[in-house]
Amino acid sequence: MISIDRSIVVLGGGVLGSSVALHLADLGIKVTLVDRPETGGDATRGSFAELTALDALNHDHYLLTSMGMSDWRRWGWRLGTDVGLRWDGSCRWTGDPEAAEHLRRITSAARDRGYPVREISAPELRELVGLHESVEVLYAIVADDDGRVDPALVVAGAKRALRSAGGEVLKGQARIRPQIGTVDIEVGEQSLHPDVVVMTAGAETHALVGGAGSDVPVRPDPGFMMVTDPVAPLSDQSLHFTTDEGWIAVRQDDRGRVLISRDWRLGQRNEPTNEYARHFLRRLARTLPVLSQATVASVSVRWKATPSDGLPITGPIPGLPSVYVALGHPGITLAPTIGRLVASEVHLGEPAPLLEPFRPSRFAERAMQTLLDVEELFEGKGRA
Repeated sequence: MISIDRSIVVLGGGVLGSSVALHLADLGIKVTLVDRPETGGDATRGSFAELTALDALNHDHYLLTSMGMSDWRRWGWRLGTDVGLRWDGSCRWTGDPEAAEHLRRITSAARDRGYPVREISAPELRELVGLHESVEVLYAIVADDDGRVDPALVVAGAKRALRSAGGEVLKGQARIRPQIGTVDIEVGEQSLHPDVVVMTAGAETHALVGGAGSDVPVRPDPGFMMVTDPVAPLSDQSLHFTTDEGWIAVRQDDRGRVLISRDWRLGQRNEPTNEYARHFLRRLARTLPVLSQATVASVSVRWKATPSDGLPITGPIPGLPSVYVALGHPGITLAPTIGRLVASEVHLGEPAPLLEPFRPSRFAERAMQTLLDVEELFEGKGRA
C-alpha cells in the first residue's frame, strides 16, 4: 500500500486525468494534477463525448466499457453539478452494403453480450430523426441505453471537486526528467519529485512516456469537429450514419448547438477551412433537413490517442513501476471506471482484475512471441 503521505502526480487534465486525480484525492492521497494552459486536452475539447459499450472489441473490453457506463451515474453524482449527463440513446444507419454488413456484425456481437440494441425499419428511422425521403437505408439500429456528457462541464466540475478534496491543479507544460527507478516532473519553474506518476495525457502520452525512457504503441489520430449555432430540435439521440466521406456522428447539445464529428485524413487536406465546413454542412442537410438552417460556429481538428490494437492501456510501464499509464479507449466512457480502478491499484498495490487484459506489458509479450514465431519459421525452413 502507498502511504497517504506520499505524493502522486497525474499528467493530463482531461476527463480521464481529472477522474484519476479526484479518485486518488478521495482516498486521502496527496495528488497534483498537471494540466496544459488550455482547459482539458485535445481529446477532451474535441470529443463527441458519447457513452456507449456498443463498439467493444472483445468480451473483456465490453465488461470494462459497460462498467464505465454504470459508473457514470455514480461519478456524475460525485461531481455535484450538472455535467450534461443524459441517457437518450443512439441511432445508427447506413445505405452502404459494406457498412451495413459491418453494422450487422456489431449488432450481433452486442446482442450476444446482452447489450440492449434493436433494429428499426426505414420508415421508423425517418419518423424518429427527420431523415430526408431520398436517403437510402439498408440497415438501422437503436441503442436505447447509450448516453452523453458535456466534457467541458465534467472537467470543470472534477477540478472543483479535486481542490475541495485537497488536491492541487497545476497549469503548464510538463517536462519529464528520468531518474534512477523514477522520474521528476518540471512545470515552468517548479520541480516535482513524486513517488508515482500517472500519465493520462491522451495524444501526448507517447511523447511523455518516451521522455521517461520507455514506449507505448499509440498513434495520434486526427478528428474533425464542427459546432453549429443553435437550431430547431433535431433529435435527443446521438446519430451515426455514412456518407461518401465515411461515418459521420451528429448530436445536439442542451443549448441547441449541433456537434458534427468525423475522422480527418490529413493526407487529403490540412486544417479545415470555414468554406469547407459550410460546404460539408450543406451536404449533410441533404440527409438531415433541419441542418439547412444551421450556421457554422466553430470548426477544428483535435488529436486523440488510439492504442495500436484499439484497446485501453492501463498499468505500470515495464521496468519503471513508479510510472503508470492510463489511456482509455473510448476514453470518455471509461473515465470513471479507469479513474476508480487506477486509483485503487496505485493506492493499495493490488491489481484490479478488470484491468489485467489491458497492461502495457502485453505489447512486449506480443513482440517476443512474434520473434519466437519467426525463429521457428526459419528453423523449420532450415530443416526442410
